[in-house]
Amino acid sequence: WSGRDALELGLVDDLGGLNRALELAQEAAGIAADEPVRVKLFPKKKSRLEAFLNEGPSSSHEQVFQALGSVLVKVRPVVRAAETLGILDDRTQTLSMPPVEPVR
Repeated sequence: WSGRDALELGLVDDLGGLNRALELAQEAAGIAADEPVRVKLFPKKKSRLEAFLNEGPSSSHEQVFQALGSVLVKVRPVVRAAETLGILDDRTQTLSMPPVEPVR
């Protein structure tokens, strides 16, 4: 279906994008065309990490894998640095404080 088909079938009120939709909404609400309006979009788009941590009906498996990949890309340099410093225990995968010489 095209937008024009939808208009002819009465499925939409008018053709246009967001600006046209705002014009029609202002008109329907009795707000003057020159009066500024603020648009707030709901729901807020989740970051990949939020989608991963809050997996639910709105999160697909693909989003979860993308979020996990994004997290791993950011963590990898930290893990490499910890390995280089010798503070990552390979057995338990935990970080430990490096040995510190007392200051005299």
